[in-house]
Amino acid sequence: MTRSSLLRLLLALAICLGLTSPLMTQTAGATGTTLTNPGFESGDLSGWTTTGTAFNGAVSDDPGWGWGCCFNQQGSYHLWGFAAGGDAPMGTVTSEAFTLTGTGMVSALVSGGRNENDLYVALTTLDGTVLHKATGTDDETYRRVIRDARDHFTGPSGTVDDKGRSLVFSIAQDRRTERAHYDAGWAHNAGLPIELSMRPDADLGFRPVEEVSRLHTGEPLLDISEPTSLTDANARLAGIKGDMLHIKLTLERGSAGTFGLDVLRSPGDEERTRLFYDAPTGQLGVDRTRSGNNSSAEPHLGIHKGPLTLSNGSLTLDVFLDRSMIEAYANNHKSITTRAYPFRQDSLGLRLFGDGSIVKSMTVWKMGNMTD
Repeated sequence: MTRSSLLRLLLALAICLGLTSPLMTQTAGATGTTLTNPGFESGDLSGWTTTGTAFNGAVSDDPGWGWGCCFNQQGSYHLWGFAAGGDAPMGTVTSEAFTLTGTGMVSALVSGGRNENDLYVALTTLDGTVLHKATGTDDETYRRVIRDARDHFTGPSGTVDDKGRSLVFSIAQDRRTERAHYDAGWAHNAGLPIELSMRPDADLGFRPVEEVSRLHTGEPLLDISEPTSLTDANARLAGIKGDMLHIKLTLERGSAGTFGLDVLRSPGDEERTRLFYDAPTGQLGVDRTRSGNNSSAEPHLGIHKGPLTLSNGSLTLDVFLDRSMIEAYANNHKSITTRAYPFRQDSLGLRLFGDGSIVKSMTVWKMGNMTD
């Protein structure tokens, strides 16, 4: 999911911290950014506001720092605090406000001293709330720092385990109101650990770790292992309810235009969150127009989608329901993480849709608590 937000980049007391090409959030195929002078290629601080004296005259085209080499800046110019008067001056330089678009990824080249309190580059909201911060490594050569600033994920962590798997997990923001946080006594939760891999097409592949199966409680609530019509599959799904479920599903497109799975569905379809594949456009998406926004800070939840190629005409979904949180992994290649806040207590059903599609397999498990 991507979202639009007004943000700023801030370099505070950054006497040795360099920055270049700080924003890379353009939409696919775009060549520009929403900052007028993101990489200081104007040769000055046009579009930026300073305090103090640390950055007066700090825009430089020097390739090295005099007692070594090299900065390896991108383009001709970069921001070199030391050039403004050595290590003593202090101050800040702040970008103009910009709108986060496209992929939602923000990228900066950072170097200089290591001190998160006094030497850093930060991504902030307009009210000054710091979303992400990076400092130097006591090295003048630039390193690239990339941050996902779309609000949904924070605190990403990665490791390589004793099996050699590359694993990533993060915190998923819940997007509720502060009143709802206070009333519930908690906010946000951890997403599933994800195993990363390199696909044959050199793109990134990912899937939940196999250990999530340890959270299954008892025998499957449903187990379809042979091709089945949607009508028959939905008849078998009718008695299955829950908001802590794992659904493993493979659908063959057949003649369907749009097909997929509704979760957290009320009996009369008044509320539901729809995970869908739009075959004519080749896009995977989520429709939250009927999800319900009880306690959500966002009044209009909308429809979000992005490109995905089917595998031999089939869509395989690994879907995890954890109360308000919905995680869906498609063909081990794309994923959707979102929230639903139904008003109705009976919005707990599952239903397949897409006339002309065929259920190749489907298994539903009840999930237990990780701490049990």
